[in-house]
Amino acid sequence: MLFRSDFIDCILCHRYDPEVNIDELIELFENLIKSGKINYWGITNWSYNKIFEIKKKTTLKNKFIFNRII
Repeated sequence: MLFRSDFIDCILCHRYDPEVNIDELIELFENLIKSGKINYWGITNWSYNKIFEIKKKTTLKNKFIFNRII
């Protein structure tokens, strides 16, 4: 076993990939949160438009974090 933990505190997606469906990405991370595998998920280095798109679509808004690094 790579990690000796029952959960991961936070997973970040660092770069936007246009081939990944955002709705599927949101569903994936929200399911991981609901199952107790992760506490938070987020993104870094994504455009403001994509950040706001996810913020509008996610149902677990208090579990989504983001950082826009220029």
